[in-house]
Amino acid sequence: MKNFDSNMGNCESKRNQVILQGTVVFRQSDSGSKNEGLKPFLYCNDNSIVPLFKKGDNPFENDSLKKIEGLNVVLFGSFHNKVFEVSDIKAIVDNSEIF
Repeated sequence: MKNFDSNMGNCESKRNQVILQGTVVFRQSDSGSKNEGLKPFLYCNDNSIVPLFKKGDNPFENDSLKKIEGLNVVLFGSFHNKVFEVSDIKAIVDNSEIF
C-alpha cells in the first residue's frame, strides 16, 4: 500500500478539509426506520468507523462509493452532522494510485 503522507496518520485537516484513509464498506444501517438500508462507511486504519456521503450522489444509491467498495482509499472532504461528505477520492491498490 502506498503511504499517502508519512506524517499524516489517519486524519489531517487543512482549511476545513479533512483527509481520511481506510477501506470503504457497505453495511446495514438505521434498522427499523424508513431510512433502513445498506449505507457506506469508511473503516479507518485506526479501527474507527466513519459514515460517508459523496457530494452529488443520491444518498439512497451511493453509486460513486459503490465503485470503490472494498478498496483502500484516501478520501478528501469535510464532516457535516457526523457524516463525512466526500469531495474527492484517491484509491490506492498495490502501491499505485488508480484515481
